Amino acid sequence: MYISVVSLMEIGYLFEKKRIDTSITAVIELTQRNKSFAIQSLGSEILLSAFKNKTIPEFHDRLIAATASVLKAELITNDPIIQLSGFVETIWG
Repeated sequence: MYISVVSLMEIGYLFEKKRIDTSITAVIELTQRNKSFAIQSLGSEILLSAFKNKTIPEFHDRLIAATASVLKAELITNDPIIQLSGFVETIWG
């Protein structure tokens, strides 16, 4: 299972703003303990894919969806815009 670095940034931001209880440190430690998880950095292929996608207006969401698309992975999300975009296969909702 891949975790986009953009998702980690969002987790860190939400924790910092006290909107969630899970810290970025906790998630990174989880990925280090459990080899089923891998943090996926952004590369040129993901960036180019994000700019091809015009159906998701928010650029953080585009990067997350592009990461899943390039990796040919299903994206776990409850975001209806991503779910309805047709850009990536989603799970949830």
